Amino acid sequence: MRNPNHKQHSQQHSQQHANHRQHTDQLRHTNQQHTTRPKQAAQRTTQPNQANPPTSMSDDLAARCRDTLRRCIDETQRADRHILFGLTTALELHMVPVPEECSLDTTKLHSVASIRGRRMNSTTMVAHVWAEFDGNAQVQLTPTVYTLDLMHTWAQMARFVDLARFVALTDAIVLRMMMDGHDDPLRRLHDFLERSSSFAGKLFCRMALQLARMDVRSPQETMCRLVLVRHGVPCPETNYVVPGMTFRSGAEMTLDMAWPSARVAVEYDGDHHRTDKRQWRRDREKRERLRLDGWIVFVVTADALRDDDSRALFAFRVARLLVGHGVPVDFHVAAQPLRKLCRIPRKTRR
Repeated sequence: MRNPNHKQHSQQHSQQHANHRQHTDQLRHTNQQHTTRPKQAAQRTTQPNQANPPTSMSDDLAARCRDTLRRCIDETQRADRHILFGLTTALELHMVPVPEECSLDTTKLHSVASIRGRRMNSTTMVAHVWAEFDGNAQVQLTPTVYTLDLMHTWAQMARFVDLARFVALTDAIVLRMMMDGHDDPLRRLHDFLERSSSFAGKLFCRMALQLARMDVRSPQETMCRLVLVRHGVPCPETNYVVPGMTFRSGAEMTLDMAWPSARVAVEYDGDHHRTDKRQWRRDREKRERLRLDGWIVFVVTADALRDDDSRALFAFRVARLLVGHGVPVDFHVAAQPLRKLCRIPRKTRR
């Protein structure tokens, strides 16, 4: 489903696209440095600096990407051949958040081969067979490091996470595809499934596409949205651009989740919203301006997602706000299973 505010984000996405291209250039520079850097120094760069404060998610993803690329280069040098990487390794190389509670060993690299005879295992790498890809599905990052593209990586991951986290991963991949300049990523993923033969996890992919949305900025925002819809709250618009509202810099004001007709919104605040002074001031300016304009902004943190009771209370509070502003809500005290919210025709369940 396309976000109605998608067109309003074109300038923002252009800037994100430029930032991503700049990061790709930095990766190439990192690769050149890596060939001459002593191994001990390279290992030191992978150790987290405990003195540093929490960073934004984009900074964390960029750092993980650089570290993973160095590990991949080391692996290809030990094997003396090029290697195609997939699954969680590909996610890190594409700067997509790796799902929590994934059944894969995320401390190891994951390679991909089209047949069993071409698999490559090592003490630091796990090999997998994925017959769905061809040459067009491979992205070359260095002369020896290749990764599956985002669509094939998405399909691969369906077997290794639960449905809620897979929807969050789908949202994250859709966002990355938007940042890379792809139009209508949800449609692209749907068309990819239609072209693909049967594979393990294909039904999960179909379910995730029904629940995924455009322009979701973090997995935690996805989890908040899924909590709400499981309790019967109408699905909000994601990353909603508030008409006529801008920061002093001229940048558009957006809301993580919004019901514009009721002027009610939900914002998820991660740790960096509290520890980053610039982000804190920006949040305060936005929310005060919106309050004066008649908006109610409900701020939620990780505590609201901690357990079933906390999630139900969060959903109830949002539902009560919406009902008070004229939005009908068929509230469910007990959360519905996500599968129940997906309507997959029987003939396509393959």
